[in-house]
Amino acid sequence: MPKHPFRVLSNMDPVIRIFFFFCLAVLCLAIVQIVRVRKNTNSELRGLKTHVVQNSRALLDSAAEVAKSNLDIATFIATQERVRKAISNRDRQTLFEIIEPLIRSINKTNTIKIRVHFHLPPGISFLRVWKPDRYGDDISAFRKTVVDVLSTGRAVKGIEAGRIGLAVRGVAPIFGSDPNKPMASVEVITDLADVADKVQEDHKNTIQLFGLQRIQATASLKNLEKIDNFIVVSKAPTLFSSKVDAQFLYDALKRGVQIKKVGTLLLLGVGLRDYRGEPTGVYVEYVELSPLYEKAKRDTFKYAGLAAGAFVLAILLYFAGM
Repeated sequence: MPKHPFRVLSNMDPVIRIFFFFCLAVLCLAIVQIVRVRKNTNSELRGLKTHVVQNSRALLDSAAEVAKSNLDIATFIATQERVRKAISNRDRQTLFEIIEPLIRSINKTNTIKIRVHFHLPPGISFLRVWKPDRYGDDISAFRKTVVDVLSTGRAVKGIEAGRIGLAVRGVAPIFGSDPNKPMASVEVITDLADVADKVQEDHKNTIQLFGLQRIQATASLKNLEKIDNFIVVSKAPTLFSSKVDAQFLYDALKRGVQIKKVGTLLLLGVGLRDYRGEPTGVYVEYVELSPLYEKAKRDTFKYAGLAAGAFVLAILLYFAGM
C-alpha cells in the first residue's frame, strides 16, 4: 500500500527534508517570477501610451516656442519703417532687398529654418521671400491665420496647415496711416517637420507627421505622398510607415490617441490640433517591441528552467525519502 505523503515527509532524513522544502520554495518563487515577467511586460506596453503622449507634448511644446520666436521676428519686421513704406508703395523688389538678407542671416545660424511671406487684404499673397516670382494668388480660403490678422489687427501664432503640410507660424499685422486697420500682414514660417526632426533627434525615437489636407493641391503639388486625405509631412523608414493606413489616422484624429500593433511593431497615433483647436494632423510614433519581447522571453525561459529543475529535484528527493 502506498505511503501517505505526510508520512513520507515525516520519515525523511532531516537533511533531505530541508532540501525538499527548499526545492518547493524555489519552484514557487520561479512560478511567481514568471507571472511577474508577464505582468511587467503588459505594464510596460500600457506605459508606452503615456510615454508617446508625452513625446507628442514635447513636439507641441517645441512648436509653441518656435511659434513665439517666429511671431517676435514677424513683429520686428512689421514695425520697420522701410518695410511699411515698401508695402505702401507696392514696391515688391525693395521689400525683397530689405528682408532677404535678414532671413539669410537668421537661417545661417539657426538649425530650424524660417521663411517669410507678406500678404495684402483680404488674403492676397504679396511676396514670398523664398519664391519672389510667385505672388498675387488668393490664399484667404485656407490661410485662416492671415485672414484673422488682416480682419482683426491682432497677431496670431501656432500650427496651421498650408498647401503642402503643417507649419508653425507667427503672423503680425502691418499698419499704415490707419492704426486700426492693417494694410498688410507678415508671417514667419517654420515647417513642423523640421521641429519634429529636432525633437526626434533629442528623444532618440522614430516619429512621423501626417497633415489633414483640407484644400485642393495645385498642379505642381499633385505628386505629394498621401494616404487618403492625409499628406505625409515627414518621412520615416518604409518598414515602419508602410504599416500606417487611413483608418488608423482617422481614428487617432477622432479619438485623440490610437494604438495599433503589427507583428512586433507598435504604432501610436496622437491627434494634432491647429491654433484654433481644430483637428489638423496626426503624430505617429513607431516603437519596435522586439527588445521588450526578447527580454521577457529570456527571463521566462530562465525562471522556467529554474522551476523545472526545482520540480525534478523535489520529485527525486521525495522518492529518495520513501
